[in-house]
Amino acid sequence: MTAQTGAYGIVRLLTIGGELGYRATTYSEPRVLVGYFTTLRAACEAAHGHYLRTHGPHPAPANIYPDLNSTARSQ
Repeated sequence: MTAQTGAYGIVRLLTIGGELGYRATTYSEPRVLVGYFTTLRAACEAAHGHYLRTHGPHPAPANIYPDLNSTARSQ
């Protein structure tokens, strides 16, 4: 898979035990396994989603929402 800036994902067709499937990995080294899928569409979607997540902000889950359960409140 490629974008304007270059390749970002690899989706390969596999045959295991007579069944077809797809393996999605990242293109850059070291390669990261995105997952195994039964359809080409799912494999491409997962590889593309992984690529998009590497370009956005990565807030920690605790920092997304304010702490509403805090017992230390000023009065």
